[in-house]
Amino acid sequence: MTANAKHKTITLKHFFINNEKQIGLEFRPDKTINVFIKTLPNIRWSTEFGIVYIKNTHENLATIFKVFKGIAWVNGSHFFPKTKSKLNNSLLQLMILEKENLFLITEPVQRVTS
Repeated sequence: MTANAKHKTITLKHFFINNEKQIGLEFRPDKTINVFIKTLPNIRWSTEFGIVYIKNTHENLATIFKVFKGIAWVNGSHFFPKTKSKLNNSLLQLMILEKENLFLITEPVQRVTS
């Protein structure tokens, strides 16, 4: 990421507009971001929400990240689940390679105390 991109952030939001899933792009006014926003396919403005948006597809999501790489930080936290590891309360999944076969073993994690 370039030095100029450090302070530029675009936050992606889920929207339903005209009964269709959309990706809202929320950002502070910026001339550079505006130039690149206009390169996105079928980008639209919602006066109701005060945000630009694009149809929610895998291709459009990938395009957003590609277009803004090195230009602005794209915050996709609303689109990608956060994973938390809690060893004492979760399942432990181990991948074991045995005799050229891959097995997925899922077992509860048990706390060992001495």
